[in-house]
Amino acid sequence: MSHTHNALDIPPDCVTLCVDDGTRWWHAPVAAIAWEVAPEEVRKAWRGLARRPSGDNTLPVTVVTREDVGPYPGA
Repeated sequence: MSHTHNALDIPPDCVTLCVDDGTRWWHAPVAAIAWEVAPEEVRKAWRGLARRPSGDNTLPVTVVTREDVGPYPGA
């Protein structure tokens, strides 16, 4: 991964789907509750949407949660 995540990368009550090709990255926020209850086929579709800007549907998608980065500033 070409970057690290911080609390500002994760909007409140969301997870962020991160796609990183080694030189550029793209973030797609998803409501945390929706991610938690979504069936795997829906999660797969969301991962595909997160990859779309990269033009490479083989890139891995990292799910970054609030627990990974700490509290949102001012929350």
